[in-house]
Amino acid sequence: MLPNLKSADEAAQYGRFFGAQIARFKKLVPGVSIIVIGPSDMSIKEGDAYVTRPFLEDVRDAMKTNALAQGAVFWGMYEAMGGKNSMASWVQADPPLAANDYTHFSPQGARKVGELFYSALIGDFAEYHSARQ
Repeated sequence: MLPNLKSADEAAQYGRFFGAQIARFKKLVPGVSIIVIGPSDMSIKEGDAYVTRPFLEDVRDAMKTNALAQGAVFWGMYEAMGGKNSMASWVQADPPLAANDYTHFSPQGARKVGELFYSALIGDFAEYHSARQ
């Protein structure tokens, strides 16, 4: 979706569509719990540097706003990776955690993202569980 967006308004429109899809799932499966994993950092080359794709943060914000409005949970992969312009460090890691396209994860990077998500989920669950006792 992201490479095709040309404005923040288009990102907001995508977010509303995304929220409508969550509402549809919740209508089809009442009581379902939904976790939305936000987009990763993705880079394009500007001059000699790789920088975060235009409108990525707008898409992330629109997805988060609409997911939360529909009662879903949102996990920010972009933030977990390190935020703005973080993809370059993932590509340059040893071993590389992302491919040279500065968009997709290597197997090691996918494993790391999975571990980051799992740690966040289990940590939040433990916090929730202890607050209920």
